[in-house]
Amino acid sequence: MARNRIIYNVQGLFVGPYSGEQNPTTDYYLNGYQILKRIEKVQNFNYGIDNNRINLEGFASKKNIFRGLASQPTVNFTFSYIPDGFTNENRLNFNVNYFSGFNAPMFSGLCQDNSIIDDKDFYLVINNNDNDLLRNYPFSNQYINPTTINDIIDPNSPNYSILHFQNSYLTKYSFSVNVGEVPNVEQTYIADNINFYISGSGVNYTTLNVQSGNQNIENTKLIIPKSINPSGYSGQNILLPGDASVTFYTNSLIPDNYTESKISKVGNTFTKTTADAEDAQVYSSIGYNNMYVEGSVNSSLKRGNFGLDANPGGSMDPNSIDYSWFIGGGGAIRIYENGVDVLGAIASYTPSNKFRIEYNGTTVTYFLDGVVIRSVDVPIPNQTYYFDSSLYSNGVSMNFNYGALNNIQYYNDTIQSLDYSLSFDRQNLRSLNYKFPQGRNINFPVNCDLNMSFITEENFNGSFFDTLNRDDDYNIVVDFNNCRNGVFPSKFIFSGARFNDINYNSSIGTNKTANLSFNFDIDPDFGNRGVFASGNVLYKVLNNQRKVLIF
Repeated sequence: MARNRIIYNVQGLFVGPYSGEQNPTTDYYLNGYQILKRIEKVQNFNYGIDNNRINLEGFASKKNIFRGLASQPTVNFTFSYIPDGFTNENRLNFNVNYFSGFNAPMFSGLCQDNSIIDDKDFYLVINNNDNDLLRNYPFSNQYINPTTINDIIDPNSPNYSILHFQNSYLTKYSFSVNVGEVPNVEQTYIADNINFYISGSGVNYTTLNVQSGNQNIENTKLIIPKSINPSGYSGQNILLPGDASVTFYTNSLIPDNYTESKISKVGNTFTKTTADAEDAQVYSSIGYNNMYVEGSVNSSLKRGNFGLDANPGGSMDPNSIDYSWFIGGGGAIRIYENGVDVLGAIASYTPSNKFRIEYNGTTVTYFLDGVVIRSVDVPIPNQTYYFDSSLYSNGVSMNFNYGALNNIQYYNDTIQSLDYSLSFDRQNLRSLNYKFPQGRNINFPVNCDLNMSFITEENFNGSFFDTLNRDDDYNIVVDFNNCRNGVFPSKFIFSGARFNDINYNSSIGTNKTANLSFNFDIDPDFGNRGVFASGNVLYKVLNNQRKVLIF
């Protein structure tokens, strides 16, 4: 008897490797097969089909003289899930750096021309009996390095049906979390077509020929993987009081002066293009009496230094900089203050090192990869310092940012809720001899809305309202790393946000709350603005190494 009611336990959502490609060096791989990636903790899935129909009227007729389709139907679907760190975002090929650090804006991969990441295939799998789709098989090392199909395939696959959504493009992404509730992510896509398979076994991977509208049957077959028992991998999802903090920083600035005849500049990256010599520098025209400078070095075994200087631009001698990080030609990291090596060799340079100096008006503090290395008092409190640097080696390439150190920290237990959303408006690329769009390009700019609510009593450090009166860009850091016992801990940086409004709510018997609204956009060229995400994903420790689980 046909089922007229789909219950929640028989459905599962999967995504295929982007553009049907599976790389043996980056994905779990089995020759001749496409291993689908499971979307974890899905709460709902809704889809619909829209026809672009034209009703054409004409003189001398009360009825339409033509009622037809102007193009192929489009498919829209939405799903939501409870996030476990950035497990699902990682499986969907968003730019998330799991475990620690930040590498690129979260959605920057979608914004590249001819991006293969911006075109996905989704698979809604339905069990044809009433048994749970998730069987929770115990973990085996065969999941990491499968050699046969039986190592990894769900043995119940023949009893599944599949809806295959082809050429799916993200149109909206939203994240929300409230104290005492589980967080929620919702994504919306537009797709070109749906295929239906009566079995989940022996299904060939198919692609849609957008010119002819025919299906191309590939030599590879789909694998619906076994579901690993998440016990021990997945963790706490609910947000408890004190689990989150929010910090505001004025947005980073890029130094505006550099030796143009000897240095090339792209975004915030400065590269020495001439022979080794102390004849090239980058420095700022803006100074502060509380500020930070930060940077990284893209080239190994190259020499350069940067930091704080009360008199920038007067000399290209690196010894003239008051407080600086020094990366030597031999690969050693040092701290130089007015030409004096104050600590000796601290560590050996690696390309992942992040260097930062903070000055709060009285004290200069050096950070290496977020760890405090040295603090020293300045001789003249509240003196204005500037960004300054010296690039010595030919080919040394350094990323620089600086700005005022006027961060405002929310007390952790006052944050009540946070949500943000991005809409990716699409323009179809159509051609006279193509039945389906050749692509769906994003219309820029892509704007993002960020909203927060909090209890207002004694919830600020610093002159927060004075800062809000200025039309500045802000970096807003939202840190969930206080969460306990699980994978959910993660961090967002919203870069380039501008304040919109604040609204207060008060009622008898309840706490007075305030709602803040910000807006920012994505920078598709240099990636200086947008959403940066870092956090955990589901993993298994194997041979003393973390192995990311994709199914």
